[in-house]
Amino acid sequence: MDKKRLTLITLAHIVTDSYGGWIPILLPMLSGQYGIQLAASFPAIMALLGNFPQPFFGHYFDKTKKSLLWLAPLGAALFAGTFIFIDSYFLRALFLGLAGLSIGAFHPEATHIARSSGGEKKELSASIFLAGGTTGFALGALGCGALLHFFKLPGLLIGIIPGLAASVMLLAKKDTVSGRQDETRGASVREFKQLNKIPEFISMLAVVTLVVSFQSLVNTFLPSFLALRGFGELGKGLYTFFFVIPGSIGGIIAGRFVKEHGLKTLVVASQLLGIVSMVCFIYMPYPWYLIFIPLTGAFSLCSFPALVSRSFKHLPGNAGVAGGAVIGLTWGVAGILTQFAGFLAGLAGGISGMYLWLLLLPACGALLTLLLKF
Repeated sequence: MDKKRLTLITLAHIVTDSYGGWIPILLPMLSGQYGIQLAASFPAIMALLGNFPQPFFGHYFDKTKKSLLWLAPLGAALFAGTFIFIDSYFLRALFLGLAGLSIGAFHPEATHIARSSGGEKKELSASIFLAGGTTGFALGALGCGALLHFFKLPGLLIGIIPGLAASVMLLAKKDTVSGRQDETRGASVREFKQLNKIPEFISMLAVVTLVVSFQSLVNTFLPSFLALRGFGELGKGLYTFFFVIPGSIGGIIAGRFVKEHGLKTLVVASQLLGIVSMVCFIYMPYPWYLIFIPLTGAFSLCSFPALVSRSFKHLPGNAGVAGGAVIGLTWGVAGILTQFAGFLAGLAGGISGMYLWLLLLPACGALLTLLLKF
């Protein structure tokens, strides 16, 4: 395992994805200005443009091997770090879209680099890398809450500095980070069916979409849920951090579980336990429901790294497209569902009612896993 290269790309992943963690923390503020239904369009736009283009970025990387990595943290920092200072709804949406594109350009190439760094331990290296992304998201939420708590809104400008530093690091270490990757020829359209297991990959994609959509939607509205219960900026950031981090750690631990019990068992068990934990989170009184925030985060996302790593085996001829699709398309769908969840919260009488409807996602994920072969 190339620990130095894996460390560098994982650190960059932490910083780049941290700016996505700002949006849930700022959502209550945006909801106060626009209402929850319209405010939900902001994370939806960022997720949409940050995820759906990823297969195209992956295809570009497969064909050209040209790196776009160093631009990603800088773009995410500049646009996500300043959008809140703009008064115009449309300019805010534009800035978040550009931040999303910056983040999206990072993932396909970086995921392939991380797996290549693992040598014979590709699943472990992929799990560490993906854990870095979710950890970054959690740290971003915590950092945003802390900056707002101690420095108010202008303090968010301090948060641009890590993105600038990460871009400088990637540019300075370009040869170390991008070099010595496993070569993928980039299958042509004609070769695509011959070199790849398309039905198995699509099955995997469907399950991952359900898994990440549940985690993403619960996470996006968690600060708003906590704000209604009297939590301040630091508290919202802290418990969002505690929701995301266990999923990151659980993803690494789950690798051993998969070896002993299989991927299907992991997915089914984790999704069903996530449902139980979420029900306790919704209905138990303060402070007991707080215990189930990290438990729900752990169960909902711990199967994600193993699913992503397995998906590469079904698309060996197009590693960049595989990374872009299984990470980009799935989280992109979750982003679209954010807008629907905002409307659902209005129809269901609030976020708690909307959370109950979201339990259909892990239930369908567990059922689909039992029915499909992947």
